[in-house]
Amino acid sequence: MTPDFTCTNLDREIEPMKTGKASSWLGEYHWVKLAVTEDNKYVNNVAQIIDWCCEKFGKGGSKWFEKNGQFYFKDDRDMSMFILRWS
Repeated sequence: MTPDFTCTNLDREIEPMKTGKASSWLGEYHWVKLAVTEDNKYVNNVAQIIDWCCEKFGKGGSKWFEKNGQFYFKDDRDMSMFILRWS
């Protein structure tokens, strides 16, 4: 019996994950906006993600922060770890 791959998370994606760079007086930050899918479009899981970031990277501040559901990281390795966990 072959597995059914007709419905994947990518099929249910409404808005893909986005990344980029932003500059401020503190320097350059890498940002991530999580993908919106059929499964999470009405769910606000930012508090859970912030808790995970505090556990992994320490209290939000100059190293990382969240603003309007978009996450900013000073270190691109931290951003990569974030993407691997939440993609």
